[in-house]
Amino acid sequence: MNRPAGQALLEDIAERVKRGSQIPLSKMVDAELRPVEGMPEGMPKVVKKSFNRNRVERVIWKIVRGVHYLRTQRFVPELTQRVWWGHGDEGIPAVFAPVVEMQSEGRYPQAFDYRVLSARINSKQVGHVYLMLFFDSMLYGMFFEEWFPEVVEFGVLIT
Repeated sequence: MNRPAGQALLEDIAERVKRGSQIPLSKMVDAELRPVEGMPEGMPKVVKKSFNRNRVERVIWKIVRGVHYLRTQRFVPELTQRVWWGHGDEGIPAVFAPVVEMQSEGRYPQAFDYRVLSARINSKQVGHVYLMLFFDSMLYGMFFEEWFPEVVEFGVLIT
């Protein structure tokens, strides 16, 4: 990571390892780091970070659900159907492009910035698109639909 926030994260991980905390997590992250071969003599060593896609998706989904709750005071079940996208060379998919124009809601943009676009699909359904930037370099998007169940009042189903 060549950004200040990324460098600070690496230093924090190194300090936790020195203290002996979070050893299994540290070993897993360390296994995802690979030196880049063939760098010209005299150039700084470069390390490439690979990611366990399933683990990253689970973490991103937890963050989205937490941010959604903070924004709306509504809980999103873990098993909610969703579409996610991780950063890559192919650019931002069309479903996430309109979110780029939304106002940033992140309070600490160098560490975590996000934008949200929500649109009512019908009277019981709202679609949400979250686009999140971590450490000023890793971009992720998540789309999901939030369903509002029928209201039950004193045993009577109101539709």
